[in-house]
Amino acid sequence: MAMASECHPTTHPSSSTCGNNDDSSQVSFSIREYFLQTLTTTPFVQHSVTKINTLLRYSGVPEKSLLTNEEFVLSSTAVVATLVGYYVLFGKRHRRKRKVLAEELKAA
Repeated sequence: MAMASECHPTTHPSSSTCGNNDDSSQVSFSIREYFLQTLTTTPFVQHSVTKINTLLRYSGVPEKSLLTNEEFVLSSTAVVATLVGYYVLFGKRHRRKRKVLAEELKAA
């Protein structure tokens, strides 16, 4: 029989069920795992990683340093999120400033 003060590890690497039964971290972990599992098994990702690894092997990269499907998905997701974030935060303002500057140059 488990005592209330015992800690039980969960599937999430940075949490345990000590005292607080907050399942939100487990839910987000499951979503992240589902996202990775779904994308890493798509033919596009598998084909892309195969082609990239062929190029890397030809270039002399050691086998242990070749790209995995998960690394490809995580890197691609980070790049897309960064570009979208940059556009949302700075892109529209930059476009407006360029438009104003172009109008001022036409007026001059």
